[in-house]
Amino acid sequence: MVLALLTLLGGPATAGELVTSWLTVSDGLPSNWTRGLTQDEAGAIWIGGLGVVSRYDGSRIESWTLPHEDSEEVHTIVAMPGGWVAAHLSGGEVRRLEDGTWSAISGPDGEPLSGRVIFRGDDDRLHVVRKGELWAMGLDGRWQRRVEQVEGQAVVTAAAGRLGELLVGTDGGWYRVAEDAQTELLVATDTPQLAAVHGGQTWLQAGQPTRLWRHDDEGSELVFRSPALWAYGLATRDGEAWLLAGSEVVRVDVDGQIERFPQQGSHLIRGTALADRDGSLWFGSFEGLAMVTHPELRRWTVSTGLPTNTARFPTRWKDELWLATWNGIVRFDEAGTPRAADRRVGKGRVCPGDTLWTLVTTLDEGEWLAFSEPDAQAVRHPGPGYAFVLGCDVDAEGAVWMLQDTTLFRAHEASRPPEALAEVPLVAGGSLRLVAIAPDGTLYAGGNHRVCSSPLAAIEAGEADWTCASLPSSRHLADLHITERGTAWALTRSDGILAIEGTEARPVEGVVELPVKDYRNVEPSPRGGQWLMGLGTVVRILDQPDGIEVVEMLPEWLGRTLSSIEGLHEDPDGTLWLASNTGLVRIAPELRDRPVTPPRARLSGLLVDGRLVDHIDGEDRVEVPDGAAVTVHLAALAYRAPGLVRYRHRLGGGTWSAASSSPTLQLAALPAGSRRLAVQASLDGQTWSQPTELQLVVQRPWWRRTEAWALLFGLVATGLLGMQGVRARLRSRAERLRTRVAMDLHDELGAGLASMGLLAGLIAQGGAGDRARELAGRIAEDARSLGANLSGIVWSLRPGHDTLGAVLDYVEHRARALLPHLGEDDLGVLRSPELDALRLDLDVVRAVQLVAMEALTNVARHAEARRLWLEVRRAGRLVELVIEDDGLGLEATGGPSAPDRGLGLQSMEARLAEVGGSLSLGPRPGGGTRLVARFRPQRPWWRRAPPSLGARVPD
Repeated sequence: MVLALLTLLGGPATAGELVTSWLTVSDGLPSNWTRGLTQDEAGAIWIGGLGVVSRYDGSRIESWTLPHEDSEEVHTIVAMPGGWVAAHLSGGEVRRLEDGTWSAISGPDGEPLSGRVIFRGDDDRLHVVRKGELWAMGLDGRWQRRVEQVEGQAVVTAAAGRLGELLVGTDGGWYRVAEDAQTELLVATDTPQLAAVHGGQTWLQAGQPTRLWRHDDEGSELVFRSPALWAYGLATRDGEAWLLAGSEVVRVDVDGQIERFPQQGSHLIRGTALADRDGSLWFGSFEGLAMVTHPELRRWTVSTGLPTNTARFPTRWKDELWLATWNGIVRFDEAGTPRAADRRVGKGRVCPGDTLWTLVTTLDEGEWLAFSEPDAQAVRHPGPGYAFVLGCDVDAEGAVWMLQDTTLFRAHEASRPPEALAEVPLVAGGSLRLVAIAPDGTLYAGGNHRVCSSPLAAIEAGEADWTCASLPSSRHLADLHITERGTAWALTRSDGILAIEGTEARPVEGVVELPVKDYRNVEPSPRGGQWLMGLGTVVRILDQPDGIEVVEMLPEWLGRTLSSIEGLHEDPDGTLWLASNTGLVRIAPELRDRPVTPPRARLSGLLVDGRLVDHIDGEDRVEVPDGAAVTVHLAALAYRAPGLVRYRHRLGGGTWSAASSSPTLQLAALPAGSRRLAVQASLDGQTWSQPTELQLVVQRPWWRRTEAWALLFGLVATGLLGMQGVRARLRSRAERLRTRVAMDLHDELGAGLASMGLLAGLIAQGGAGDRARELAGRIAEDARSLGANLSGIVWSLRPGHDTLGAVLDYVEHRARALLPHLGEDDLGVLRSPELDALRLDLDVVRAVQLVAMEALTNVARHAEARRLWLEVRRAGRLVELVIEDDGLGLEATGGPSAPDRGLGLQSMEARLAEVGGSLSLGPRPGGGTRLVARFRPQRPWWRRAPPSLGARVPD
């Protein structure tokens, strides 16, 4: 009971701290204050802040500021289907962000949505707790009340549960509510706050003080309790719970075991937690967005027990990890807590044999330290002046061999100081003194630019026989190592590994191609081979007869927080310990063995001649003009190591381009045709993602396209045919005109002359009798009519008579001839000077001429008019000829229904209709008759018809 209580109230402190990378304003965030977190369907992380929402895709940050009136803190962000997000503000309002535009969301009552909590249910609907009820908005924008009350209590918070269930918090506790509204009390508590589900585990949290329950099919268990009043984030990962409680981060695994990270708290207070799809953890804070790439990646620094962050040469001795730092020797106990073994300067190594030996110094003296057991007091022996051990090795008897300046020491029992056995023929001075013992009993000792070797037995007998090899002067010795094949390697601080063979130092094949430069250290691996480290990636290599073979490369994201790795140790279970000037990092075996999964390359934007083509991601085809400059923006969701992403591309079936870190691809002057662009992404340059493809269709210039030539051919053919048709129509029309003129002349003149000939013959033969005078009058009348008709035909064909003014002059002239009794003031003509020059088609001239003559003839014969008015005027696109008289009117003269009058009216209407015009006839206000002839001055040639030139013109 006491143990359980202690676990709930505190729990064991974690060994180490979480390795965290940060996203801040220096990376493009608008503010370091980060709060709401969510991941959308494309994998991008959405981040809330003070009046702003940002989107991070691993390479770029885009931000959208809330309208001024809504510039509050964004508490929660929910990514919804369709690419939009809902932002819950500190005042309770909920806003919608879609395509970069903010808008309000209408709530169930039609007012702008406001509530206490929002989340996305497993049915993809937006849920909101408002006014003590839980509502859900469908994809169509309609609202449904999901939970009204639970056991008579109002809803204060809620979260998505399992299989369509809801987790609902009330003042009475946490409940599970099924789709049929059946409820089950999970935890009786006050102030329910956060809930999350992953797999078969349900995690429920309440505040004041903070408590966390784990619920499964067997029931609920209180697993954590903290004095903190509130928790600011809850995330689940692999069935675990990660809780931001007050000023610390708490991890609770599926078995209820607790790890606490209090050193993270000052950064993460008031943050929100998110576990992304790759298993990384994200925490919001006042100082930016923190990302924990993997919880099993741990680090020890000054804040977690090291005397300094500069750590060197970790090693395991009697099941404990020992570490040298610049401010003392540190060992780690069974709980993983660092304990200071000695706090004096200890730049060198700890050398584990049967007894663990090291050399510590002050400014003016040194002292040998010997430990017989990890928790025993150190045995101290006077040592040389300011010096330290950088290289040591253990012989078959468990004795430790160390080199100080040019003196070789052997140390075994803790009670006896190290024994000086030989002087090595090295140049005195310098701190790089190294020792390595080969399986064949040869001891190698090195310093500065020289490595010497001698049989170990000869050294112990006081008869050392040294053979020395000189290194190139430009290469400084960094470490000595004996490989599994027994080869002695000398690591240099520039770009080479040298194999020592007697007096020769030859370069080892394959070193130049390694990703490690400025070599610092080499250590054996229980899995075979040796770890090579320095500036760059840590690799495990094998010494092969034909050179070096790389068998393992640590993912750079595991060690990218380390500026320079100065030492490494590998446990038999595969755990790696990496030391550098930024502390000590532990890499669990599951991280080391985790396959490198390349991120998918995405096409995040495409510009054609500087113009952005929207929404290309997911599209299969984009048309590009010929000769256009194409710029493709790439992105890959690699949050753990965005700086490691490399891209390559190819067009069609060509070869892949060289890997590049640039997310921008330039494609200039693409030739016409269809080409498939494929892009890939990688984190290590070896394993590449599946290709993302886009069909680029480069269009030919319009003058080179088949359809353009076909259109041109069609236009030419159509033009030729049209010209042929126009010529044929013109010839046909001219032929018809000639034929009509000939027919009119034949009909009018032939019939009139024949009638006149018959009448004249009858008179000449004396057969007319008393009617001779009457017949002579008829001959005279027919002669005048024939003259008038011939005169009208000739007038209409003469040049210069195709204007409206000429037609009006002709009508006025004929009116005075037909109505000679009208005085000068009795015939009124109203004309507009701008209409006089208006040109008329020949068929229009003839139709208007004949209609006017028919109308004047009717006035002369029937109207008994004393006055006559003629007028031309515009009527939109038409022209009107108006003829008015003050005569008897239509009723007195028999109207248009009289036989001869009806035929005349029909003839006039037919003539105007033939040229697209119309006729209206009616009484004139004040007495008399008004005739209005409406017509277009000119008509399209294809609508023109030959005029009736042969109509009789009354005299």
